[in-house]
Amino acid sequence: MNNHLRKFILLLVIVTLISGGLYLWNTSFLKITHSENGQKKGISHYVDRDNQGRAEYYFRMLRDPATNSIPVNSRARELAYVKQLLENERSHIQKFSNPTVASVTNDYTWAQAGPYNVGGRTRALAIDVTNSNHIIAGGVSGGIWSSTDNGKTWTLENTPGQNLSVSYVVQDPRSGHSNTWYYSSGEYIGNTASAAGANYRGTGIYKSTNGGKIWNVLSSTEASNYTSYHSPFQYVSKIVVSPVTGSIFVASYNFGILKSTDGGASFNQILGKMNDHVWTGLAINKNGDLLASLSAQVNNPSPSTKSGIYYSSNDGTTWNNITPGGFPSYYERTVMAFAPSKPSVAYTLTYDGSTSNEQSKMSLYFLTFKADTLYSAVNRSSKIPEYGGKVGQFNVQNNYNLLISVKPDDYNFVLIGATNLFRSSNGFATTPTQSFGWIGGYSTANNISQYPGQHPDQHIAVFDPQNPKHVWTGHDGGVSYTTDITATSTSGNPVVWISKDNAYLTSQFYMIAINKTNGDDRLLGGTQDNGSPFFHADTTSTSTSSQDVSSGDGGFTYLGTNNAYTETQNGVVSRHSYDGSGNITHYTATTDVTPGNASNQIFITPYAIDPSSENIMYYLAGDSLWRNTQIDGSNAVSNWKLLSKIQGPANYLLTSIKVSHNKPTHVVYIGASTTNIVGRKLSGAPQIYRINHADTATTALNRSSTKFPDGGYVNDIAVNPQNANEILVVFSNYNVHSIFHSTDGGQTYTSVGGNLDSLSTSGSSTFGPSVRSATIIQTKHGTLYLVGTSVGLFLTDNLNGSNTIWTKQANNTIGNVVVDYLASRSSDFRVAAATHGRGIFIGTISDALPIEKPIQQPSNFKLAQNYPNPFNPSTNISYTLPVSSKVTLTVYDIMGRKVAQLISDAIQGSGNHVLTFKADNLASGTYFYRLEAVPQSGNAGQFTQTRKMILLK
Repeated sequence: MNNHLRKFILLLVIVTLISGGLYLWNTSFLKITHSENGQKKGISHYVDRDNQGRAEYYFRMLRDPATNSIPVNSRARELAYVKQLLENERSHIQKFSNPTVASVTNDYTWAQAGPYNVGGRTRALAIDVTNSNHIIAGGVSGGIWSSTDNGKTWTLENTPGQNLSVSYVVQDPRSGHSNTWYYSSGEYIGNTASAAGANYRGTGIYKSTNGGKIWNVLSSTEASNYTSYHSPFQYVSKIVVSPVTGSIFVASYNFGILKSTDGGASFNQILGKMNDHVWTGLAINKNGDLLASLSAQVNNPSPSTKSGIYYSSNDGTTWNNITPGGFPSYYERTVMAFAPSKPSVAYTLTYDGSTSNEQSKMSLYFLTFKADTLYSAVNRSSKIPEYGGKVGQFNVQNNYNLLISVKPDDYNFVLIGATNLFRSSNGFATTPTQSFGWIGGYSTANNISQYPGQHPDQHIAVFDPQNPKHVWTGHDGGVSYTTDITATSTSGNPVVWISKDNAYLTSQFYMIAINKTNGDDRLLGGTQDNGSPFFHADTTSTSTSSQDVSSGDGGFTYLGTNNAYTETQNGVVSRHSYDGSGNITHYTATTDVTPGNASNQIFITPYAIDPSSENIMYYLAGDSLWRNTQIDGSNAVSNWKLLSKIQGPANYLLTSIKVSHNKPTHVVYIGASTTNIVGRKLSGAPQIYRINHADTATTALNRSSTKFPDGGYVNDIAVNPQNANEILVVFSNYNVHSIFHSTDGGQTYTSVGGNLDSLSTSGSSTFGPSVRSATIIQTKHGTLYLVGTSVGLFLTDNLNGSNTIWTKQANNTIGNVVVDYLASRSSDFRVAAATHGRGIFIGTISDALPIEKPIQQPSNFKLAQNYPNPFNPSTNISYTLPVSSKVTLTVYDIMGRKVAQLISDAIQGSGNHVLTFKADNLASGTYFYRLEAVPQSGNAGQFTQTRKMILLK
């Protein structure tokens, strides 16, 4: 995609402009006020439509309406909260419900489903110096991975509680120490799983002493708390280990250079000081000589250490400023590399802080050293490739993507990278021809197509020390490998790259879709920077590959009976036909079906296909709803109708849409979110609209509530597929009540965020997560509710108002990764969870009876006899509700004294319900259980029934 996305940095600008300046924190490290959001200069030189759209999308989704800003340290605070929630789960249960109650509904079993050939952004990559088949790589939000077969297979080596943001990995190169590895956590700029104020901050440096299989955080680097930015180890750009002394050197953003001489047990600052410089760089040669870079710093006009390039030949004890003459007076990020074959030669590549016509202003220097001093510095900046066209420029996207690497056996063979990857055989003494120099990123056709086997946005390139023609690269599409980096061709793409993403599961999804047919394993999702992968879910092997059937950032998707639909950012929707095997490929027919007159679409534009009439599509653009009743026709693009009477109020955007499956069909719910700002606060209650007979209707019913959070962002609406009157409304903002439940089509609502709704208070260091999505599933045991959040996946089968307990799911597989979207189906209860960093997970219930047809709703209330009876120590209690009801279930002893409150005034949907009563703490005897049910709608009257049960111990 052109203007290949300055990533997350623009979001920092928007938050900064809106909130009136950079956030500041008091740090405990050196007791200095520190700015996390980077320097002001150079951040907003280039703004394109795609960047702005993504930034606005995340900002609107996450901001606290009361302040119109994303709360400071949101990511760290929500992680601290979920950690507390898990550690104190027993006490939370005791707080919100009776501990003798446990649901018999089995939790879902979750398994990785792919896509196995789509990797996510990779900044960390290293080759074992003793074994070229052993590779370790790290995704910025996908964890640390290892391969022992040259990338044919990969294994995730993190434990669930560890930070999954990996920024750099390095091996101790000394003989006898090769089993020791280190990686840094936290990504300073770029992580689309985060947002300004919710930064994907690191938790320290991790060490392995068994070849990268088991990792533990170094206690000397672990932040004293995760809810503030105060440690140099929360954002690390690079780690190097001296091949001579074994000293560990760390380049820390905003702090400078630190050193450890005891294997990481302790660190000392040896160059720079906090807030003296933002960007830092580091390189080491085989003799142990060091180069360090310290950027310019606008926040501290009188730094203790001047900006520039520094050299040390005594293990970092002393440093000489060797900044070449002619070096820019202002500059930002620098990357550096020594020549392995000639350690007296080094290169530095520096971003000067500005970009014009997508060509970043860069400084490239060829340095030579003699007798521990700089001997010469040759400015080769003018030889950096500038091939023009759509994507042929050297564009670092405001410090986002930048690399330099030197071939181990030829100091003149140099790789440099930004959006594209370039090479030179003479150290860029001359500008290489396009046919030789352009070897990765976008295709050399210069038409925004992708270079085969290699992905735009370069972060790291590593030469194989055993065979210097072999090179690995890390980029926004994962990892790639070539067996001949020197290959030439008179035309086309000269270097042959092989994607090594097989089971390197680090892809970042926004959305996912599954087909409604029982057993159908097809999946179609929208991703950050990797389009819309189509693939078959495979939870038993890693051989299934995917096809990207769109481009750029993928959005909402739909897998229908006859057609599939995808979206590219800003609402460009395509219809895809299937081949004879039911698959979508690049070669099957694709038709643009976007409404031509629609405008003001948000970055990920909501649309929906009617599942009971797949010829109907509903599409949201700005405050407007469009309907197409012949979306599967030969002239679909001409069949759009603007429903002018169904619009959001002024200063509102339509942000969510869902369509019913059954009882009744053709019901559409739409969420509208305000954009109106008064002072520093969002002003305007969220709106929910219901459209009955939406296939023909031209008006809507307002189904909003005064209970909704003022200024809340409606990110999702879940509709019970067997009962269109039951919905969950999800608000994704931080610091709001996030989930609301209705059983009467939106006429009344109950807040059911429960233990996920821990809101920030004065002095509070934690609060609950951002809730992103929800789904409702009706099983033989009753109704299940799942929500995806910024800290993983949660489930409940008992909505009990503010006392609702949401239980963490798949903590050992999905963990705390962001779950952006959930898709489910009634036929076999399958759920697909789209994570932003770990691909797609599939959830199943092993003992659930598939529902091939809609559940037949019961006609009467019923309280069944408990089973078994007599019992010891537990028994199952079943009851049936013909309509949604407020339920109370109580146990009494033979004297009429209440001994257990199983359910108290909980709103439950119609259907069959089962729970387990555990009587461990009760004596043998006769007991009674009483059900009271108050219907929430309909003509049924209040129901009360009591039954006897016997406990025999």
